[in-house]
Amino acid sequence: MRGNSMLRVASVQIRYEIERTRNIWTPVWDDRYKEKILAILDFLKGKTDCIVFPELSIPFEMLSDLKEFADCEETLIIAGSHYVERGNIDRYNQLFSHKFDENCDVRKSICPILAPNQRIPHIEKINPARDEDIGYDEIGLNRGELHGIFILGDYTLGILICSDFLNPELRNRILKKANLVLVPQFNSNMKRFYDLANSEFENPNNIVRAIVLTNATGKTAAGGSAVFRNVSKEDQKMLKERFGYSYAAIILPEKIKEELIISINVNMDYSSERTPSSWTPDQRPIDYQLIPIIQKSEAIVDILNSINEANDVQSCIGTVNKNKEFIGKTSTILSKNTQNLENLTLEEVKEKCHTVVIQ
Repeated sequence: MRGNSMLRVASVQIRYEIERTRNIWTPVWDDRYKEKILAILDFLKGKTDCIVFPELSIPFEMLSDLKEFADCEETLIIAGSHYVERGNIDRYNQLFSHKFDENCDVRKSICPILAPNQRIPHIEKINPARDEDIGYDEIGLNRGELHGIFILGDYTLGILICSDFLNPELRNRILKKANLVLVPQFNSNMKRFYDLANSEFENPNNIVRAIVLTNATGKTAAGGSAVFRNVSKEDQKMLKERFGYSYAAIILPEKIKEELIISINVNMDYSSERTPSSWTPDQRPIDYQLIPIIQKSEAIVDILNSINEANDVQSCIGTVNKNKEFIGKTSTILSKNTQNLENLTLEEVKEKCHTVVIQ
């Protein structure tokens, strides 16, 4: 983590489905899904301090790969969540800082926090979602107990797994102590989360500077990942008109079903108790860019290679303009990112074209 007021966070909204098997919920995944996760990590090398994956997106079997990345790149990874299974208990006790017990910890939903060069701490989901708390003749989630605040570098992080954010006692406890709150989710309805996240910036007892809601997308999950951040009163009016919430720095429309990364720069210098009337250039509360995740094709690879290899801004823009129709059919996000390139530098144009290409 950098000793710097600007914290770089990558919120990853990806498509997957989950299934109930072996009395737990697990993502439906295969080698191609794993390659997608690794391609996202490869793209993010050197570009971020913290990566957040959605709830139930990272199975236990992938943790070693993500931990290796966290160690090599000195990057924090919030590895979504997964359910603890009895067959993995010995391996948990090799990797994690917590001592797992097969009689107490099986069927808990946990969020591994992959920090560089240390054993893995984690938090546990305490409040089950409706489908996790089944009852009757079926077995549901084993409610967790561990939650906490993590001091990493200059930042104090609070992490709440999806429906735990809806619990007022737990949420208030975390937001009074954490200046960045991360919420990995697999959720079909985001409005309650937006309402609560926005309201927390009106609470003078909180020190939270930003809340990042990272949801999945697909047939079941709604997408709609979002970032809430304290901003000036003037910006509050603008954001209220744009998103319906005074502190919403970005809310992805649920109609956007594309996979993407929200690449966020959060200014961590100011607490939620401050609402200055204006910001100087180095005090901007937040910047972000949407980076599309696109299926590989020969045509899109050729276009992106031509853009990245361009030596002057005019030829770079020329490549974009020549392929506007194809880009529009391939990715709404990339098309929108490249609509207005006039008077940008070569590096700025290339940055607008940043894309993760997956198999």
